[in-house]
Parts: sequence; C-alpha cells; structure tokens
Amino acid sequence: MFYSAQAYYQPENIVTVQAGNTIETLDNVIIYYGSEYKFTAGQQIILNPGFHTQAGSNFTATIEPCDLIAKSMIDETIVDSLVGKKTDLFKLNTESLDLNVQASVFSYPNPSKNYTVIEYSLSKQDVISIEIYNMNGVLITTLAKNKYCEKGIYKIDFDTSNLTTGQYNCVLKTSSEVRTCKITKM
Repeated sequence: MFYSAQAYYQPENIVTVQAGNTIETLDNVIIYYGSEYKFTAGQQIILNPGFHTQAGSNFTATIEPCDLIAKSMIDETIVDSLVGKKTDLFKLNTESLDLNVQASVFSYPNPSKNYTVIEYSLSKQDVISIEIYNMNGVLITTLAKNKYCEKGIYKIDFDTSNLTTGQYNCVLKTSSEVRTCKITKM
C-alpha cells in the first residue's frame, strides 16, 4: 500500500520506484488519495490485476533505458514484494518505443543530511556540466563545467552540510539534452 510520502517518507511527497529492467506488481497494490508515485523501469512495467489508484492520487509509469538502479530510492524488500507472476496485462516494453535518452542522473541518499552522491550515466562520450539550483532557480554551485566524459557511469560526492533544509535541483547538461533530479536536504 502506497500512502502519502509526505507523512511517511519525505516532505516533497513524491516517491520514485526505479528498476533497471522490470517493475511488476503482485496482488493488491493501492496508491492512496493524496500520494504521488512514479514507476520508472528500463524495459517494462507490469501492472497486474489488483493494481489500483484512488481518485486524488498522482501516478505515472515511464520506460527509460537505465544503466543504474536508484540505490536509496527504494529498499530491495519493497521491490521483492512487487515482483510476482508474469502476465501480458498492461505490459510495456522498449521495443515499441522510440527511446533517445542519452544521459540520466540521480542522487543518494535522498533525502540527505550532510552529503549526497550525484550519480550520472552517459550512453556516449560527451561534454557535461552539473549545477545545483535552489527552488527559486538561483545557482548554488557548479560541480562540473564543460567536462569531457567517456560513455559510462560517474559519481560525484556532494557536501550538503552547508545547505539550508529544503529542495534543490541537480541539473545535468550534455551537448544534446538536460536531465534533472531533486535533492532533499533534511
């Protein structure tokens, strides 16, 4: 059962469940009124019979190629409880989609107290910049500027101890796209 994240997890009230390949629900899965959940998987999302969202909830399911699994966004035991028998009901897979995603970015732990790790992946060599903004759009710091990177996965340790409590946007810019993730400072 997915309750409001504001009461149980984080003040922003948005929870992302992410998997490199597949997310599949099992038995009764309910997204309650007032909650906001996003399921993101690299290959497919299977919503079996028993999956239900209540009026007033916000739920999105997205297929994006993933070289990463968001380590701190969900606990592996939660993932294990969602995985069950395979069915073709509501099955989405990337063969029928045009996926032009070249980069991805996320942070963990999130929310953070004193530090977070910014992890990003590139599907090809590129020049990147990474900047942190407050929710008013004011640039707080630049973690990388016009940095050449080969295809791969990269990590940057980011000290959040000097930030005030609240939400921040981490912006990854490549030559062809912009990707963002939110950082919550406790």
